Amino acid sequence: MADLTRLRAHEMAARLRTGDVSARELAEAHLAAAERDNRALNAWLSIDREGALEQADAADRRLA
Repeated sequence: MADLTRLRAHEMAARLRTGDVSARELAEAHLAAAERDNRALNAWLSIDREGALEQADAADRRLA
């Protein structure tokens, strides 16, 4: 699978609709990239991993 963080928003939405990817998978990919790159970028004060994954799971339930 391609790097999920490189997809455009409409591509993410299409993959979510077809079930090719879950909201949790997208969230995990973006969280991993943010956590990996934040030391160099210093872009975020904190990252709410748990909250983001809860919201992704809720989105997956709505899409199901």
